[in-house]
Amino acid sequence: MLRTHITRLVVSALSLALVVPLSGCLVADNTGSRIDELSDPSIQDALDQTSDALGDVADALDQVQSDIAGAINDVTGTLEDLSDLPSVLTDLLGKDGVLSKAQTVTVEDAQTGEVLATYDDASDISQLTDTLSGMDYATWRLAASRPDSPEEFIVRVSQTETLKLGQDPDTLATNELFTITTFADSPVIELDIASLSFTPALELPEADIACIRGLV
Repeated sequence: MLRTHITRLVVSALSLALVVPLSGCLVADNTGSRIDELSDPSIQDALDQTSDALGDVADALDQVQSDIAGAINDVTGTLEDLSDLPSVLTDLLGKDGVLSKAQTVTVEDAQTGEVLATYDDASDISQLTDTLSGMDYATWRLAASRPDSPEEFIVRVSQTETLKLGQDPDTLATNELFTITTFADSPVIELDIASLSFTPALELPEADIACIRGLV
């Protein structure tokens, strides 16, 4: 998985960075401290490898964000004219869609805000994607209006921004990619995509609405 690959790269980079100061490259004399030029080929190789490893980490993290942004843009562009709803839903919920790239999915009670279920690791997200990608999007239809019944559950799909070198992890922002809201005693859901200017209501077959409710 991508997270495991990134972790290995970070460990490799940090290990190399720690080895360099211990390799004897710093020398002090009676006239004060000075730093010898790093002319030892092995030291230079270690520095080069550290730089390359850190570069790979940054590239990998940037690629995750780029993939999500691209997927969201694809969904938004198609959904604006609703010309091919099944394709839109596949881009959003399918095996390689936006959902598969999320970091956290929560299901909350729409009335109380209580979090009823959380999916926040790679295996959870993969299992969730497998479940939702099996629904028959071709049978979903645009609903005439938002249901009159009260909101029931809200499924929130989120991604945390990339951690930059030197950044405090506590300052990272969490971006909500999209939400799905169900309504009591109704087969209709409301789909809210952050970058979209309107929120379509969709009517689902009984099996698919039951599948979404089953995430709790």
